[in-house]
Amino acid sequence: MSNKRIKRDTGNPEISSEGANPKFADLLESHEDLKIAYDALRNQLLAFGIDFNQVYSDLRVHKELARVSALKDNLFNMIVHDLKNPLGSMNLLLQVMGDPPDASILDTAHWELLRNQNSSALEMCEQLLDITKIESDQLELNLTQAKISNSVAESLLPFQLQAKNDGIEISVEVPDVTLETDHTLLKRVLMNLLNNALKYSPKNERISLYGHMTEQYFHLSVSDTGPGIPESYQEKIFELFASAEIRSEVRGTGIGLAFCKLVMKALGGSIAVESVAGFGSTFNLSIPNSNS
Repeated sequence: MSNKRIKRDTGNPEISSEGANPKFADLLESHEDLKIAYDALRNQLLAFGIDFNQVYSDLRVHKELARVSALKDNLFNMIVHDLKNPLGSMNLLLQVMGDPPDASILDTAHWELLRNQNSSALEMCEQLLDITKIESDQLELNLTQAKISNSVAESLLPFQLQAKNDGIEISVEVPDVTLETDHTLLKRVLMNLLNNALKYSPKNERISLYGHMTEQYFHLSVSDTGPGIPESYQEKIFELFASAEIRSEVRGTGIGLAFCKLVMKALGGSIAVESVAGFGSTFNLSIPNSNS
């Protein structure tokens, strides 16, 4: 943005060349009727304490800010794309290799950790790109008819080993309901919630998934026994890059729940949290009932 100081006319109701568009001022001088109308409008604005030239100057500043914001978004997308490509290649290579090539250098547990961390970084890039698409109304939904119970089961697959190692029981009580929605996005939302539930739940505890149908929505909940979320943070956690500083032992990126909120909104539904600090959290998804 230019460092040139914008001059503001704050008193004289006559047309000022300072802070005004010179071409527009010339146009007014050559069209008497237009100049009279301009003066009348400007005088009315001044009567309400509004400076016409100041409004024009502020609009120019707003336009420049919008331009800089667009440049920032483009740079952000390019950086994420550049991160996503090598991570995708690494992820594919790790999947093809299967077991560690030399157990004496990298045991199976560390090899699995490497693959999980790489997959998490790749998913983070996907979430950031999808967030920008949703915010600019460019995300295309792939609506299909499928059973919610199948989407839940597929979402659980990546976490079964971790849950077993931590002694965490995952109970599922989801009715066999078929809905039309973007099941790929819905599974990614569920995986975010399950990842958080496992991350924050003590070992040898329980995570519950349960759902029920109402006339307008299918309600699906993920409940954990973690430290809970203070009421003052329960709206903020859905903001991009927001961090609830109550969890010093586990720090998230502040991306996952923002992604969940935007996806649920794009699907015509919503996400909310019920929690009491020290007594766990329940995240409730409301998915439109396509059968109603």
